[in-house]
Amino acid sequence: DWGITALLSLLVLTVYRLPCLYREVRIAGSASVSDRLRVAIFHEVWLLSRDLWRLLTATAASLLALATLLRAIDFLEDALLHCDSLVELRDAALKRAHQAVHDLCDLLNLFFLWKTYKFVIRAAVFGLMLPASGFRGPPGWARLILWTALC
Repeated sequence: DWGITALLSLLVLTVYRLPCLYREVRIAGSASVSDRLRVAIFHEVWLLSRDLWRLLTATAASLLALATLLRAIDFLEDALLHCDSLVELRDAALKRAHQAVHDLCDLLNLFFLWKTYKFVIRAAVFGLMLPASGFRGPPGWARLILWTALC
């Protein structure tokens, strides 16, 4: 009975589950009022814990989506215009956070493959400028100007 009292006080403190609790207790049945009250309290406390879990996961996912900064504006647009529940908010935040991590991985791929890109650029410049050395006579800078003018 002390546990029921503690759970009831928790429901009273959160307030928003009280109308549902009142409706559940008022449903006519063969059980006594005290039994219906106990079942209703347990049910509403379970729903309260589910709502708190959804709130915590939506908050954590939203903070993750906002912390990535890459997709923060897209997430805010989704959250303000398209989300009607905590589950939709959590899903939108996880989607945008996943996209941001994917974009960050692509950026890191470019960063770590920098030596390859640098090699390709050097090869292109070398291939472009090497034929300019075939002109004999003018100085080096004039050969480059002549070669780029002919290309």
